[in-house]
Amino acid sequence: MDKYADPLEKVVAELERRRGDLLAIARDCGLTYDTVLRIKNRENDPGYSKVKVLHDFLFGEAKEAA
Repeated sequence: MDKYADPLEKVVAELERRRGDLLAIARDCGLTYDTVLRIKNRENDPGYSKVKVLHDFLFGEAKEAA
């Protein structure tokens, strides 16, 4: 199985790649910075809806659906 087939893995990898932009990402997608940071650091078990918000924001799916 491709490790990036899992949306959470894809989001975590992208957040790691863009780690200098986490504050802006949080602000622009509507999640708190702490939530984005916890997801990036794999702390706790993030809710599906939060991962989906980040996935759609980071990979443009929300913009394409509009």
